[in-house]
Amino acid sequence: MKTAWRAWLVLCAALSAPLACAEAPPILSAQGTVQAAFAPWDDIDALLIDSLAQARQQVLVQAYLLTSKKISAALIAAKRRGLNVQVLLDARQLERVSSSSAPALAGAGVSVWVEH
Repeated sequence: MKTAWRAWLVLCAALSAPLACAEAPPILSAQGTVQAAFAPWDDIDALLIDSLAQARQQVLVQAYLLTSKKISAALIAAKRRGLNVQVLLDARQLERVSSSSAPALAGAGVSVWVEH
């Protein structure tokens, strides 16, 4: 019982002590705006396509699954305009869903990454 109590005290002390080697996360300055949209009331596809058309340097996408041909076409158009376009998709969904836009994006030169 005393050993368990000592282990508990050591654990509590370790958890309450500040981490000496941990650094604060970096603070990044940002510019721009944020727009909230909610399906099904807002036309999410149109909002995304409009944002992609306005992009000037880089487009970074993280999606569980990407099947929209219109959004994929907008991503490819951004790539053709010279933007750095990168997409991160879920590996399991790529295996399960045959209508993924990943092959078309990769074929157009978009960097497609898969998270396993």
